[in-house]
Amino acid sequence: MRSGGPDAAGMEARRTRNGRKELSQVPKAFVNQSLHICSETEPDTTSGSDTDDTAETNEHRRQPEVETPYSARKLHTRTAEHAWEAGESTPPGSLRRQALPWEQRRVRSRPVDTATGDGSTALQGLRGGHSLREVRAKSDGLLQKLRSFAVRAVFTLVMLTIFTRIVYLGHQKVALMVFVLQALIAKEVLSIGYLQASKRRIPLFRTINTWFLLSAMYFIYGKRTLSHFYDKRFAFMTKRPLVFLLMHHTFVSFWLFLIGFMMFVLSLRPGCYRHQLNEFARMLMLLLVVVAQANFIIFNIKEGLIWFLLPALMIITNDIMSYCVGFFFGRTRLTALSPKKTWEGYIGGAIFTFVAGILLTHHLSRFEYMVCPKTDFGDCDILRPDPPLHCSVPPTFLPQPFAVPSWARPFLKRDVLLIKPIIIHGMVLAAFASTLGPFGGFFASGVKRAFRVKDFADLIPGHGGVTDRMDCQLLMGAFTFVYRLNAVSVSAPDVGNLLAYIADLSFQEQLELHRALSSMLESRGLIRSAQWSVPSGNASVT
Repeated sequence: MRSGGPDAAGMEARRTRNGRKELSQVPKAFVNQSLHICSETEPDTTSGSDTDDTAETNEHRRQPEVETPYSARKLHTRTAEHAWEAGESTPPGSLRRQALPWEQRRVRSRPVDTATGDGSTALQGLRGGHSLREVRAKSDGLLQKLRSFAVRAVFTLVMLTIFTRIVYLGHQKVALMVFVLQALIAKEVLSIGYLQASKRRIPLFRTINTWFLLSAMYFIYGKRTLSHFYDKRFAFMTKRPLVFLLMHHTFVSFWLFLIGFMMFVLSLRPGCYRHQLNEFARMLMLLLVVVAQANFIIFNIKEGLIWFLLPALMIITNDIMSYCVGFFFGRTRLTALSPKKTWEGYIGGAIFTFVAGILLTHHLSRFEYMVCPKTDFGDCDILRPDPPLHCSVPPTFLPQPFAVPSWARPFLKRDVLLIKPIIIHGMVLAAFASTLGPFGGFFASGVKRAFRVKDFADLIPGHGGVTDRMDCQLLMGAFTFVYRLNAVSVSAPDVGNLLAYIADLSFQEQLELHRALSSMLESRGLIRSAQWSVPSGNASVT
């Protein structure tokens, strides 16, 4: 051990909170050596040293930097500055590095082990120019990412298990799940703006938003719900108020919206106009993006569970695989809205989603339970699974002959192929889910950045809130509804859309519509007169 080194005799070491040894005092030999560096004269050879002090001083200058206490480092910095001004070979960069605080200092060479005093590899983790603090920070960051990945994976399996059970219970239970999820989404979106509203003391913030939300839900779901109870002949549906709500549904919906609008106008306060109008616009956007698109998903459920389950599984696959590929291979940021999303994850998720979409389409289209439509929930019990469903399988799910293009005939060696049309539709849905579906998540990320929140809620560990998981599902459900009406339905798009609304009418209203439509067609000479017989109970046409 060198007499002038930092591990000279007389030094004491103490163990800090994180286990690293630090020097408790400045070594006397180190101070003498530092003072000797500042001297321009020859060293005193009568000091009793066994070796040449000048040679040892030069050797010390060539030694790598060591971690020293702050007081010793200040002294060493001053002496090194004098040496550099005197023409010594100390570079300015090292002076700036030595002058930094202890927490910001980077040791760019292998440190000397304070326990042994030599340049051994006792601290082999400090390679590549990183301090012990940085190595530990990187290690802790990796452990945190792995822990987050494990929590996310566990709760993903839990959610998939619950989701599978609900799908097994039937169409009605899946529709109720969508209804509950849209209510939770609305609650989370409104909650992120409540804190700012409470600071500004805006009156009736929650009351007005809840009023508009309930009014929109009554306008969309009130008719079909009351018609269901009315056709089932529940005793409470004989009450005049409920009959009025059923028969004058649009009139009541308009007045509910008007009352909410008046409440908002009367709540305007000086100095808060801009903020209140922003909140009102956000509320209307919420009704359009959440409530309306959730209604499209329910329409898809009625046309067959495959039109709900297939797009949902595609989005789930894209979300999982994009996260996994980005977690292990992500390097290039995709968008500033979401720093964790990368191009590698986006492309990898798209490939996996497209392949999985084709396989899922082929598998789900084999089950009658998935392809049969169910436009009426009258035979369903909310406490029991739906009864078995049987129907004539639509042509979309049966093999159909398709002419092979001329350029592909030399490769396929045939002119006609038997393919289920749903396979082609599944490829279109998979392409949308893998390329444009993630933009629903980008939009949600922009909303979170605007309100400076990480997640919409903390309801699901590792995932955030319901909105964080359903943002892409809403956009995918709306596209599936529009695509099904225009490319899959055997009727014209507007007729198919109208039939979906007619299914929500009560039996009596459907009969009235049939009579009115028949009368109109008879007056135009398109059909002959029809005879009607309406027995008590269920209505029938002869």
